[in-house]
Amino acid sequence: MDNMPDHHAASTPKPHKRVWLRVLIIVVILAASFFAASYLIKTAPKAAKKAKVKKPVLVSVMPAQPQAHQVTITAAGQVVASRKVDLQAQVSGQVIRLNDNFDLGKRLAKGQELLALDPVDYEVALAEQQAALADARYALSIEEGLQEVARREWQLFEQEHSGQTNLPPALALREPHLKKAEAKVRAAEAGVDKARIDLQRTIITTPFDALVIDKAVDLGSQLSSQSTVATLVATDEFWVELSVPMQALAWIEIPDYNATQGSHVKITTAAGNRTGTILRLLADLETQGRMARLLVRISDPLDLGHPVAQRTPLLLGDYVEVTILGRTLAEATKVPRQIIHDNRHLWLAKDKKLHIRPVQIAWRDKEYFYLTSGVSAGELIVTSDLAAPVEGLPLRLDRPKAQTSGDEAGR
Repeated sequence: MDNMPDHHAASTPKPHKRVWLRVLIIVVILAASFFAASYLIKTAPKAAKKAKVKKPVLVSVMPAQPQAHQVTITAAGQVVASRKVDLQAQVSGQVIRLNDNFDLGKRLAKGQELLALDPVDYEVALAEQQAALADARYALSIEEGLQEVARREWQLFEQEHSGQTNLPPALALREPHLKKAEAKVRAAEAGVDKARIDLQRTIITTPFDALVIDKAVDLGSQLSSQSTVATLVATDEFWVELSVPMQALAWIEIPDYNATQGSHVKITTAAGNRTGTILRLLADLETQGRMARLLVRISDPLDLGHPVAQRTPLLLGDYVEVTILGRTLAEATKVPRQIIHDNRHLWLAKDKKLHIRPVQIAWRDKEYFYLTSGVSAGELIVTSDLAAPVEGLPLRLDRPKAQTSGDEAGR
């Protein structure tokens, strides 16, 4: 029985064949599903795409209005003296008299006595020189008398010797003696003049209408020649020294540089406002900023032409704000600085589209640019900011208020 074949075992499939069969069935099903889905996707009806339309961007605009504009240049400056002198004594002596107004901050008129030195020594010196002059004149008179005697004797001598003599006539006529006497008179006269001038110099006066900013002496002070008495500044005008960019000079009228009369200037101080004119261009540039340096003239800086209660005097050393009223641009369009792009382009709205146009900037200040080409009168300037400005961008205009009101009035 052991040798009989096992028919049941031979007819039963092996387990691994059944697994592969199942895998094959699954793969077939998945492949069929994939191809069926692909077919459905490819053959499905497609909706027609609509063309993308750019939506117009709402912008604000302003009309270009070319007109005359006066160029103004602002700068800061410092008030300085137009004339300043350290007044010195020309002779030595003791101060015996002082002007009541000779004090710090006081004003003195031109030619007014500032102080007086003791004149006694100089009066004595003048008297001595006058006596020496009298002696010299006396000696000259004696010599002139001797001259007359010598002339007569010479005439007699010539008659007796019939002109036969080798004696020089000048010596015989005492001409050298006369010249010496005349020279002594001139020297004595010079001595008198010098003594008189020294005496006059014991009185020290102001050389111009002045303000005392320093006082170096007092009653009883002993002065030597060249001693400083006081520091004075002129009160008829002060100057303001200021710096401006080199390119601004062409717009400023400067005497002896590009004009005969200087541009008018407005000066703003803590005390009030004043006016002045450009005086001159200094020969050197500012050391740090390489800026041009100008002087502004301000007449009556102490405002003496007004009552005391209404005066707004300038103070030396004060820093002031200066506005120079320069030359005029005949035809220029004034636009805010922020609507100029890349420092040279302007956005314009034309036919409801954006146009980017280069412009020429003739002048610029802190707030505005002044354009002389690139935009015409009446053209609409875009004042809004755009995130992506491109040429031809569709625009929807928010009309300026003035123009809108006009349209409404016309309806």
